[in-house]
Amino acid sequence: MKLPVLAPVRMLAAFTAVITLAGLVAVIGCNQNINRIDEIDPDVAKQIASIPPLDPPDSGFVGSEACRSCHAAEFGVQHRTHHAQTLRPATRASLGSLAPPTGPIGETGYAIEEKEGAFYFKSVAPGGDNARIEYALGSGIANITYVGRIDSNRLTEFRLSYNPGRKRWFITPGQEATEDIALGSVHAKGIARRCIHCHSDSLASGTNAPAPQSAGVGCESCHGPGAKHIAAVQDGSPPGNLQIQNPGKLTPHEVNMACAKCHRSIDDISLNGLDAVDTPRFQPYAIEISPCYRKSGNRLSCITCHDPHTDASTDLQHYEKVCLSCHNASVDHTQKSCPVTINPAGGCIGCHMPQRRVLPATRIPLTMTDHLIWAYKPLH
Repeated sequence: MKLPVLAPVRMLAAFTAVITLAGLVAVIGCNQNINRIDEIDPDVAKQIASIPPLDPPDSGFVGSEACRSCHAAEFGVQHRTHHAQTLRPATRASLGSLAPPTGPIGETGYAIEEKEGAFYFKSVAPGGDNARIEYALGSGIANITYVGRIDSNRLTEFRLSYNPGRKRWFITPGQEATEDIALGSVHAKGIARRCIHCHSDSLASGTNAPAPQSAGVGCESCHGPGAKHIAAVQDGSPPGNLQIQNPGKLTPHEVNMACAKCHRSIDDISLNGLDAVDTPRFQPYAIEISPCYRKSGNRLSCITCHDPHTDASTDLQHYEKVCLSCHNASVDHTQKSCPVTINPAGGCIGCHMPQRRVLPATRIPLTMTDHLIWAYKPLH
């Protein structure tokens, strides 16, 4: 079969090349590096200006806890997921075993200090700067990136990120080639808002910090603000007028675009850059340029395979059943679903959705499932 003739995937042969470091939600931080607010590159300034404003904090967000009384089953599962834990206050009480170890961080010139349950990121150089770590971004399955110094215009993304599973520190992706940036990179205005908003349902008034009831990706990240919905239910509104978004009633493309708010769509990808071939990292983008999506009449969406209320399943048979719902054997069973595998009812994922390393320009040992859904030959 020929590769789909689409500009974003013409560079698939470059999978082993170095990819850009912008924008992996939950593990690599924000996507622009700004050292001082008055030294913003003009091109970066244009990008910041082009980012539409987010929902104001008074637009009806109530927090996932308000959904619990009516949707106990969904809440009970979702609030324990990695999505729900992807942003937490950086305190000992909140992070528990995922808290960063205190003391000097090797020979990096930085250290972690703890005071009364709060953590501080500091330079150990004489007269070096220090700042309180306000929030931890990431659920802990990969790196946790720390941010602080949050106000209405900017936030600081600290220089080092921690991998609690490996008990190792890594340079925060996007900062490897940057020197002399004190405690880390400063992200301004729209970039800072998007950085936090992808890890929370809504922002607090007058700041880039999350609203207290909205830390983590919860109900309202997918269903929208809940205040009008609660009022409609209390008023006895009919089922068709409950003032809430139901992703189950969206088209596959609309579902993918809802997820792409954080996980990226084709509109967010530079088709002339190496991120155009980074289909493991940008899943909605990858799905919509995949042969499965196009040849199915655009019927494939994120929730075709994933239950949005739970963590992604690690059971390959779960996904293979989805594959075989379309790619089934002939009625008389004289032909196999796949001409390669010995088992006609298995082996789909390893060939068509392999694990690929992302961020190869870093030392971070992170792989993700490629969502282009193509027949790959091993590159190693």
